[in-house]
Amino acid sequence: MRVLTFIGTTAVVLLAVTIGCGGGSEFIGAAAEGEKLVEKYGCRDCHVIRGEGADKAPTLDTVIVEIGEVRARKQIKDPKANNPNSVMPDFGLSEKEQDQILAYLREIQE
Repeated sequence: MRVLTFIGTTAVVLLAVTIGCGGGSEFIGAAAEGEKLVEKYGCRDCHVIRGEGADKAPTLDTVIVEIGEVRARKQIKDPKANNPNSVMPDFGLSEKEQDQILAYLREIQE
């Protein structure tokens, strides 16, 4: 956080400007939180995201375009819903976390 102080003739004004929240993320709001969750749960251990990660599972750079948001949400909520043979773990994500991850995935679509 960067704090700037301006001294006026009759008052002191303190203005706090937060720059680069989330470790320099270019995303804001739900997408920024989704990006943090993707890191927290190690999604890149299996998926390529923004050109980085393992190629063990489908890339997430185009997942919303390719399978649609409804199916992507189903996969995040219950990995075996779309494919009973899926090896993706069930992370037990809350609806809010699912929304945040989907917001992030929407932002990165190529």
